[in-house]
Amino acid sequence: MTSFNLCTLIGRVGTEPEQRENHEGVTITRFRLAFDVPGRDKEAQWLTVVCFKKLADLVSNYVKKGAWVLVSGRLSISTYTDKQNVEKTAVELLADNVIFLTPKAKAALHIPEEVA
Repeated sequence: MTSFNLCTLIGRVGTEPEQRENHEGVTITRFRLAFDVPGRDKEAQWLTVVCFKKLADLVSNYVKKGAWVLVSGRLSISTYTDKQNVEKTAVELLADNVIFLTPKAKAALHIPEEVA
């Protein structure tokens, strides 16, 4: 059976994007995204968004806390053990596209997949 993993969300950036390089020299930028879930009153859900390479650079340079963005990519679910030896699950959106929606930028800037 074929599977399909695609997630698209519109939300507000909840943390300043943090950029780093992994041990292979690939640029990675992470930020938290708050988004609404239909049927829930004023209770935002939170998800970590991870961007790579050129997309990571663009997000790091232009996205700020409080900005509205549309993010599309695939969900990644992994488990890890924290410092207290408790097993936890991490859910992240690995971004392929980010569209800046904040009105400050006179026109929405679209970052296509090809630069990611």
